[in-house]
Amino acid sequence: LPVAAVFLFDTSLSMEYLKGGQSRLDVAKDLAQEHLTTFPGGSRVAIADVSNDNPVLFQSTLGGAKSRIDALQTAPLRIPLNDRLRDSLRAQKQDREAIQAEYSSGSDAARQDRYLRRIYVFTDLAGTAWRTGGTSLLRAEIEKQTDMPVFLIDVGELKPQNVAVSGLSLSANRVPLGGNLVVTATVEAEGAVDGTRMLEFTFHDGGRAPVPHDKMEVVLEPGTAQRLEFRMVSGLTGPVVHGDVRVVGSDPLEFDDVRYFTVDVGAPTKVLIVAPDAEEADEWRFTLNPSERDDTGGA
Repeated sequence: LPVAAVFLFDTSLSMEYLKGGQSRLDVAKDLAQEHLTTFPGGSRVAIADVSNDNPVLFQSTLGGAKSRIDALQTAPLRIPLNDRLRDSLRAQKQDREAIQAEYSSGSDAARQDRYLRRIYVFTDLAGTAWRTGGTSLLRAEIEKQTDMPVFLIDVGELKPQNVAVSGLSLSANRVPLGGNLVVTATVEAEGAVDGTRMLEFTFHDGGRAPVPHDKMEVVLEPGTAQRLEFRMVSGLTGPVVHGDVRVVGSDPLEFDDVRYFTVDVGAPTKVLIVAPDAEEADEWRFTLNPSERDDTGGA
């Protein structure tokens, strides 16, 4: 019998993990293309991924399905695999009902489904691609479709190694003209990652060219998040400052090797000080603007 299959691809950024020159998505695409060659004549395939919520539609030919597979790319925007799997189940059900409706006036044999129904999920099994809560509904739908098996194709790396800049914190998101900025990065390692890594902090103030500002070396400890505070940036002029912190060197998963930030630079916030006497008002003024007292010229 011909097959009516949905190929659902996890296209989240973790599928960019490289091994042997191939990403996890490349491996998934190769497996899918190879499996297509085993389908009998008359089979139909729908290609879906998690980068959008487009309807799951069956291609008119297997050649069209192959072209759709070739065009797949990873994307930062993603919809949980749970939701897209439910969309796939719904598409299979609707397609079967539409075919049976064509033969509604025929014999019972003619009204039977003419296809073997299959759903294939290609994923690296990264937990970030799934919604961990509210899965009972999905499970119930899968168990209800006893004649529509779901195959989970694991293309993930069994022992991944990765270094990531998992977060950035700024001393302020808005800095007064001529003010200072302190950037702190959080670094995490996974797997058997040994030795040290260098982190580089670069920024460009206003329209000027990017400037490497500071470098710091971190001793990696898998499973332990480490925080690094870079040397303070002074005398910002803006009006906007862009910057990034990145891991120097190669890594199997590149997208999380860098984090970006943007800071707004503008006139200092005006503050009205109301006090019983001038001396107390002066103390508050000096607290808010120490440079007025020490004559450093800072903001």
